[in-house]
Order: sequence, then structure tokens, then C-alpha cells
Amino acid sequence: MSVQLLPQSLELESVTDSLRLRMKAAGCEFYFTVRQCLTAAGSVDEVHHRSLLEALFSELQAMADRGWQWQMAKHPHLKAGQRSMGPEDVFNASAMPWDTVSVVEVCVAEPVCRTSPLRKSEPPNGFQRLSQAFQNPPSSLRCPPELFSEFCTVVGLLPDHDIEVLDWVGDPFMEPERSNWSKYFEDGKEWWGIWCLTVWNPRHQTLAALVASSTD
Repeated sequence: MSVQLLPQSLELESVTDSLRLRMKAAGCEFYFTVRQCLTAAGSVDEVHHRSLLEALFSELQAMADRGWQWQMAKHPHLKAGQRSMGPEDVFNASAMPWDTVSVVEVCVAEPVCRTSPLRKSEPPNGFQRLSQAFQNPPSSLRCPPELFSEFCTVVGLLPDHDIEVLDWVGDPFMEPERSNWSKYFEDGKEWWGIWCLTVWNPRHQTLAALVASSTD
């Protein structure tokens, strides 16, 4: 299958950058990246999901490097090798299909309460858990529902779009070994939780990857 993963248009990239900044200001722990996909077959396979996952972690590493360079400029005693992120083994990450039936319009989703995604009182389906994690970061802030709605639109996580979603880490409480391919997820296993999904939206012809890991 011939599929091209292309950067977003300048207009869509501007929307993406604006959303990332507002998510960060609201204390949201999620990071995401999106690519346009040109495919005559109307579908992509796991190879393309994994390729975008590699691109996402490359972006995260680049941000970590820039942050560390800034820290070293302020504190010269720090060493270049002391970085918060370690190498990822995306090749050995295991993907599981996500329950896309649970994806609904955000405006009709039930309000979420402030609980840890690792607690047994968590919502019953994946989309509700994602909504809870997005809107309730470990900080004292709370992300507004309209921000989550925009996030779902940008990453293509929409109902009735025949989307395909792959989960690359699973439930950190029930299957912590599934996320051992990256040290990025270690903090989230302590309390708040971890996320790593890739989303193919054939109607929008986009492939997105989203990730989160944090603790208090």
C-alpha cells in the first residue's frame, strides 16, 4: 500500500500550534501531532501508525533537548547527558484496537469528576477516560470542555467518521508492561496515568498521534 504522510497545510498547522499553546496554558498534559495522508485505498496500516508514533517521539525529544539546553545555560554544572527522556523502542510497542464505538460528540458527553485515571472508579469506556484525563490534569487547573472538543476535531477523534484508533500502552494499572518501550511513561504510572493513541480519520485523510504521562 502506498501512503504518503505529509505535513499539514500552513493554515491547519497554525490551528494546531494555537491549540497546543492553549492546552499548555490550561495545564493539559497531552501532546499531539497530525499528518495529512494521501491514500487511494482509503485506509492505512499499522506501519503508518507506527511511523507517526516515531515522529511524535522525535518531536518530544527535540523539545526536551531544547529545554535541557536552556537549563544548562542557566546552570553550567549540568551535564549534556542528563536528560529526562531516554530512547524509545517504538518497534517493539504493541498496538491494540481501541473501542471507537464509545467516541461521541463532546457536547453530549457526561461531565467528568476529578479522579485519577488509575483508580477503580474510572469511567467505563476509553473515550470517557480520555475526556477525564484531558480535562482533569494533575495540576489544580481544569481544561474547559470546549478545549477538549477542539482537540478531538483536530486529531480526528470524531463519531461517524469510520475512524481507526490504536492504543499503544493500554491500562497502566492492569498491564504496566505494555508501556515499557519508553521511559516517558514511567511518571504517569505513579498516579495520574498514561496515554498513547494513534488516530486515522479517513474522511479528513489525517493520521494523528497523541500522548500523555504525568504525576503529581
